[in-house]
Amino acid sequence: MLKGLFLFGTLAAVVAAWELPRMLKKGWRKEALVYLLLLIPGVIMSTFVVSLIRIPTPLYLIEIVYGPVIRWVSHMVGG
Repeated sequence: MLKGLFLFGTLAAVVAAWELPRMLKKGWRKEALVYLLLLIPGVIMSTFVVSLIRIPTPLYLIEIVYGPVIRWVSHMVGG
């Protein structure tokens, strides 16, 4: 498990070190920021998966947000 974490972290760092200087050299600052904003959560979530840490599904958040709306609409249409 530790070997997998090290390998994944090293791979992510190598990819970032390869791509970011080229993006910044071309003046793609916004693209580099988006690249980092996607890379960092991806690395964190992949680390959780490799470490076998259970992460909750986003479906729970969707149910919490839309549950009252669905009940209200159902009540309004007579269901």
